[in-house]
Amino acid sequence: MNNPLNWVLPDRHVFPSIVAAGAVSMWHIQAFCVKKAREKANIPAPAVTGDEDLERTLVSYQHTAEGLAPVICTTYLCSYFTCPKTALILGSGWVLSRMFGSCKNFCDKEKDCKWMVFKSS
Repeated sequence: MNNPLNWVLPDRHVFPSIVAAGAVSMWHIQAFCVKKAREKANIPAPAVTGDEDLERTLVSYQHTAEGLAPVICTTYLCSYFTCPKTALILGSGWVLSRMFGSCKNFCDKEKDCKWMVFKSS
Protein backbone atom coordinates (compact mmCIF):
# COMPACT_ATOMS: atom_id res chain seq x y z
CA MET A 1 0.00 0.00 0.00
CA ASN A 2 1.27 3.42 -0.92
CA ASN A 3 1.86 6.00 1.76
CA PRO A 4 -0.48 8.99 1.13
CA LEU A 5 2.07 11.35 2.73
CA ASN A 6 4.99 10.04 0.70
CA TRP A 7 5.19 13.25 -1.31
CA VAL A 8 5.49 15.29 1.92
CA LEU A 9 7.66 12.96 4.00
CA PRO A 10 9.29 10.36 1.78
CA ASP A 11 10.84 7.40 3.55
CA ARG A 12 14.27 8.30 2.20
CA HIS A 13 14.19 11.41 4.43
CA VAL A 14 12.28 10.12 7.45
CA PHE A 15 14.29 7.00 8.27
CA PRO A 16 17.73 8.68 8.24
CA SER A 17 16.26 11.53 10.27
CA ILE A 18 15.23 9.03 12.95
CA VAL A 19 18.80 7.73 13.05
CA ALA A 20 20.22 11.27 13.15
CA ALA A 21 17.92 12.31 15.99
CA GLY A 22 18.83 9.21 17.98
CA ALA A 23 22.55 9.69 17.39
CA VAL A 24 22.55 13.37 18.34
CA SER A 25 20.44 12.64 21.41
CA MET A 26 22.89 9.95 22.50
CA TRP A 27 25.77 12.38 21.92
CA HIS A 28 24.13 14.97 24.18
CA ILE A 29 23.52 12.39 26.89
CA GLN A 30 27.17 11.39 26.71
CA ALA A 31 28.18 15.04 27.06
CA PHE A 32 26.09 15.23 30.22
CA CYS A 33 27.80 12.07 31.51
CA VAL A 34 31.21 13.68 30.86
CA LYS A 35 30.09 16.66 32.92
CA LYS A 36 28.93 14.33 35.68
CA ALA A 37 32.26 12.46 35.63
CA ARG A 38 34.14 15.78 35.87
CA GLU A 39 32.11 16.83 38.89
CA LYS A 40 32.61 13.44 40.53
CA ALA A 41 36.40 13.63 40.06
CA ASN A 42 36.61 17.37 40.92
CA ILE A 43 38.56 18.10 37.73
CA PRO A 44 37.95 21.49 36.04
CA ALA A 45 36.90 21.66 32.39
CA PRO A 46 40.13 22.18 30.42
CA ALA A 47 41.91 19.25 32.08
CA VAL A 48 41.41 15.82 30.55
CA THR A 49 43.63 13.66 32.76
CA GLY A 50 43.70 12.77 36.41
CA ASP A 51 40.93 10.23 36.88
CA GLU A 52 40.61 6.87 35.15
CA ASP A 53 36.80 6.97 34.92
CA LEU A 54 36.87 10.48 33.46
CA GLU A 55 39.44 9.47 30.86
CA ARG A 56 37.39 6.43 29.79
CA THR A 57 34.26 8.57 29.59
CA LEU A 58 36.05 11.20 27.50
CA VAL A 59 37.47 8.58 25.12
CA SER A 60 34.05 7.06 24.58
CA TYR A 61 32.55 10.51 24.03
CA GLN A 62 35.32 11.38 21.57
CA HIS A 63 34.79 8.18 19.60
CA THR A 64 31.09 8.95 19.33
CA ALA A 65 31.77 12.54 18.27
CA GLU A 66 34.25 11.40 15.61
CA GLY A 67 31.82 8.88 14.15
CA LEU A 68 28.71 11.02 14.30
CA ALA A 69 29.15 13.05 11.11
CA PRO A 70 30.21 10.15 8.84
CA VAL A 71 27.40 7.91 10.09
CA ILE A 72 24.72 10.55 9.57
CA CYS A 73 26.01 11.41 6.08
CA THR A 74 26.31 7.79 4.98
CA THR A 75 22.88 6.99 6.41
CA TYR A 76 21.31 9.68 4.21
CA LEU A 77 23.32 8.57 1.17
CA CYS A 78 22.44 4.92 1.72
CA SER A 79 18.80 5.85 2.08
CA TYR A 80 18.78 7.90 -1.10
CA PHE A 81 20.73 5.52 -3.34
CA THR A 82 19.72 2.10 -2.01
CA CYS A 83 16.93 1.44 0.47
CA PRO A 84 15.62 3.60 3.33
CA LYS A 85 14.97 0.57 5.54
CA THR A 86 18.53 -0.63 5.08
CA ALA A 87 19.79 2.80 6.10
CA LEU A 88 17.56 2.71 9.17
CA ILE A 89 18.85 -0.71 10.21
CA LEU A 90 22.52 0.11 9.64
CA GLY A 91 22.34 3.53 11.28
CA SER A 92 20.39 2.21 14.26
CA GLY A 93 22.94 -0.56 14.59
CA TRP A 94 25.72 2.00 14.97
CA VAL A 95 23.73 4.00 17.52
CA LEU A 96 22.92 0.90 19.56
CA SER A 97 26.49 -0.39 19.40
CA ARG A 98 27.83 2.95 20.66
CA MET A 99 25.18 3.04 23.38
CA PHE A 100 25.86 -0.47 24.67
CA GLY A 101 29.60 -0.09 24.21
CA SER A 102 29.74 3.07 26.26
CA CYS A 103 27.33 1.96 28.98
CA LYS A 104 30.14 0.36 30.95
CA ASN A 105 31.84 3.77 31.06
CA PHE A 106 28.80 5.85 31.93
CA CYS A 107 26.77 3.66 34.25
CA ASP A 108 27.35 3.24 37.93
CA LYS A 109 28.75 -0.28 37.90
CA GLU A 110 26.76 -1.74 40.78
CA LYS A 111 23.49 0.13 40.45
CA ASP A 112 22.75 1.05 36.83
CA CYS A 113 24.13 -1.87 34.78
CA LYS A 114 22.32 -4.77 36.45
CA TRP A 115 20.10 -5.19 33.39
CA MET A 116 23.13 -5.88 31.15
CA VAL A 117 23.88 -9.47 30.29
CA PHE A 118 27.55 -8.74 29.56
CA LYS A 119 28.68 -7.08 32.78
CA SER A 120 32.13 -5.58 32.88
CA SER A 121 34.31 -6.42 35.81
